[in-house]
Amino acid sequence: MLIVQKNDSKMIASSTIKCLSENVPQDVPGIAFLSGGQSDDDATNNLNEMNIQSQDNNWKLTFSYGEPFNKLP
Repeated sequence: MLIVQKNDSKMIASSTIKCLSENVPQDVPGIAFLSGGQSDDDATNNLNEMNIQSQDNNWKLTFSYGEPFNKLP
């Protein structure tokens, strides 16, 4: 049996910011995230937590979430 565990936004944000801090130069002006198949709520919560945790970095974090618009009638 495979049990899929959902990670929480704080852990996802922490891991993402650590990776970015170690690999992205501070003079990069911004980083855009795709929703990558996440639910709207998960994508929003993860991005919000990344913005909270990345306040010591120079880059601005933003999003490009087109998937919710594809679901509209």
